[in-house]
Amino acid sequence: MDKENLLGFIEIFNKHGMLFEDKEIILLMKDHFESAFSTYELPQLLQAYKLLSHCFYRDYSTLKLIEDAVKIRSSEPDQLRTVSVQNLRDLIEGLKLHLHYNKRLTNTLKRLVKETNLIDYDRRLFIQYVTYLGDFNLKTDPVLKAKLNDALNVHRATLTNQDIIQLKLYGQEIFPADILQGLTLKEQASDFSLDSKEKLALIDPGNKLNPDQSLEAFKTIDLDCNVLDVIEGMLKERGIPYSTREIAANGTIRAAFVAELPKGRTIIDVIDQQHGYFVSEEGEKRLRLKGRVADEVARKSGYPGGYRVVSLVEMDFCGDEQAFLNEVIFDEKPSKANIRSQSL
Repeated sequence: MDKENLLGFIEIFNKHGMLFEDKEIILLMKDHFESAFSTYELPQLLQAYKLLSHCFYRDYSTLKLIEDAVKIRSSEPDQLRTVSVQNLRDLIEGLKLHLHYNKRLTNTLKRLVKETNLIDYDRRLFIQYVTYLGDFNLKTDPVLKAKLNDALNVHRATLTNQDIIQLKLYGQEIFPADILQGLTLKEQASDFSLDSKEKLALIDPGNKLNPDQSLEAFKTIDLDCNVLDVIEGMLKERGIPYSTREIAANGTIRAAFVAELPKGRTIIDVIDQQHGYFVSEEGEKRLRLKGRVADEVARKSGYPGGYRVVSLVEMDFCGDEQAFLNEVIFDEKPSKANIRSQSL
């Protein structure tokens, strides 16, 4: 099978949610890439990185090969001209799926953003990149900052309410404060998605969360898995006082639990389809940006233990759910013997 058909085949599997636990597909990809990686063009490498990142059975030797090949290909001027908006979206999507910050590919992404005008062509790519920078707490140099400000001017007229809220939250270290303040919402907050309402409540305490709407998400989680029952059982087993399913911090943060942990009263949330943490270049595990802001708001609102979040996506990738929950909620580092390898 040639690489175009192979990538297309795996892409279909991914879109239908069939890739995550399919070890055979990843073995096929591993074997093909090891024998033919030198023939992959830069766009195909970025797509391959995204697809491999979506699978539980990630093969890190193949990921390393892709990184090396990306470095080589991205240094070739003719390859830069082949990169599309979708290719950069693929790269960002792949990077965000990993717990650990990837310096090499992040630097490649930054160079591709600087040397192309692709963030000017696509509003979603622009928002996606700003979000990635914020989530991983990345600094912007003057050239990149100017590029992003130019892109904001290009897209200003077509920004949706969701885009504006995203920029106000994730763009505070990139864009001048007066520029962000000048971005005005076009509808009432009651018309926004739940995710946008939660972000708006964090940056504008005047916008309180609606308890009925915000807590509805827990019903969906209950239908999909028993993680809320598991966490409640862990709190009971340790004799930790707690309350459950409330809007905390003066109506600004959704809480699956508010627990009296050793560090004080702590908000614990459970989220789906989003990541909660990342590991920095220095090896420090940190909340992604929405969580960092929620943690700051929580501490200022009388929750000395701050904010913690259980991400169902991260739990799927962890291999040992009990160890994952112990670390996120109780700061208990998993022993190496209890960590199941995700690699092939």
